[in-house]
Amino acid sequence: GVTICEFDFVYPWWVKGTDAFGTGRFVGLKASNSTLSLSGEAPFKIILGNVEGTSLVYNDAPVVLEPQANGRPLRLVIGQ
Repeated sequence: GVTICEFDFVYPWWVKGTDAFGTGRFVGLKASNSTLSLSGEAPFKIILGNVEGTSLVYNDAPVVLEPQANGRPLRLVIGQ
């Protein structure tokens, strides 16, 4: 079924999200104080340029976003 990932961005960050079929649901820069909703078939593959000031909710449950060493992008798979 269709699942939803919802992001809130305090700062402008680059983000890429694809669903189980590799369909690009979003690729690009999000402005500060903006939101993003992705829907499609789980699992979602997400890449975030930075997690500071970013929150993520997957199917109404908060997802912990861990900052990466040396400012590297965070790569995660949600809804496996």
